[in-house]
Amino acid sequence: MLASTTLNKKMTSYRRKVSGRVKQYLPHLSDLVSGAIYRSRCNLFRLREMTGLAPKRADAEESFARFITDAEKHINALPEDYLELFCLSPLPNNQFFAARQAELDMLQEELERWQNGKFTTTALIGERGCGKTTLLNLAEQQLYSDYSIVKIDFLDTETIFEVDVLFEFLKQKLAHTGLPAGCQTIDELEARIIELPEQRVFFVENLQQIFLRTTFGFDALERFLLFVSRTHQKIHWLITCTIYSWEYFAKVLNIDEYVHRKIMLDTMPRAGYEEIILKRHKASGRRLRFKPNPEITNSRRFRKLKTEKERQTYLKNLFFQQLSELAMGNITVAILFLLRSYKRFSHASLTLPATIDFNPSFLYQLPAEEHFTLIAFLQHDSLNEEHHALIFHQDVQQSLLLLNRMANKGYLEKNETGYQIHPFLYRPIVRVLKSDNIIH
Repeated sequence: MLASTTLNKKMTSYRRKVSGRVKQYLPHLSDLVSGAIYRSRCNLFRLREMTGLAPKRADAEESFARFITDAEKHINALPEDYLELFCLSPLPNNQFFAARQAELDMLQEELERWQNGKFTTTALIGERGCGKTTLLNLAEQQLYSDYSIVKIDFLDTETIFEVDVLFEFLKQKLAHTGLPAGCQTIDELEARIIELPEQRVFFVENLQQIFLRTTFGFDALERFLLFVSRTHQKIHWLITCTIYSWEYFAKVLNIDEYVHRKIMLDTMPRAGYEEIILKRHKASGRRLRFKPNPEITNSRRFRKLKTEKERQTYLKNLFFQQLSELAMGNITVAILFLLRSYKRFSHASLTLPATIDFNPSFLYQLPAEEHFTLIAFLQHDSLNEEHHALIFHQDVQQSLLLLNRMANKGYLEKNETGYQIHPFLYRPIVRVLKSDNIIH
């Protein structure tokens, strides 16, 4: 009986070890398979182009070129003072803050929990442009004014995936605090923080920048998560990450276990967009009107409306309903669609259509190599040609040619550390990839 019990325990332990190893390496195997599929699809698409069987992309690319040109024309024609009200940079104060009070209240709860000595690492998760940095800016002013705050943004550098590079970056970002002085390793920095006499608050933005989707690309992320978990008694960690990266980390690393609370900034009701936009518009002092198209004008429901006020309310609701469906929680995307939609303006008034004219069908005709590249950008947010080549197991020159071509088409834009998806296309690309069941 004793021997049987001992054997059962050993078998249970063995199964757990095997299960853990499988869970650790299965996502990496999936990446290798995805890479093979990527190369196969690229070769197949090129073969179909050579044989004339592939659909023509010229019409789709021309459609997109017209769309982006039209968008730039509309936005650049708006009064400068109006554009300043709709600046896409994170808000520095609460003048135009709206629709995220519930999330701010959650941060308040987490702060109180940490003050009571409990584990409270917090993650703010959402798409690029959903307002994560704005929320941190407001929290800094309203919740953490009594604490010394340290800010670390991993978007300030190229993608990090090696522990020694991570340590050098942290040393640079923490130099003004004096914490890294004399430290030669991240272990020594960790020990220094644990010995601090006072507590501090750390804002860490863009966690997705410290991994690379390869079999060797998780060392820095894993070490940083360990760093966070070991120092949580001295540091109240607030970490931001893009949602598609976080979902990937959850599969590969069980990252949810490293945080106490996830605050998802992924949805917003129509009223939220209305509050955000109309609060800024009101500051312009201009009158806002909505103009129906012929289809709406001829509809029975619209003709039943007796007063101009009723008609304007109806048209406003139509506009913001479509805007909320297009943006899906992404404030930056909502503002871009708004600014593109204005048809007429003056010093006294602005006119919006009741419906938004946008057809992203051109994105469904992307070749395989561009399709898979956009998936990688959603997971990493920013990549350069060297890192793109490592992910897709190809020459750097191939990656450079591809990324330059996509930038020339307007799909990507160049930044200081590499490339990013053009903000105007971020949400449409997400919708296309979701419709293909590539992301969820």
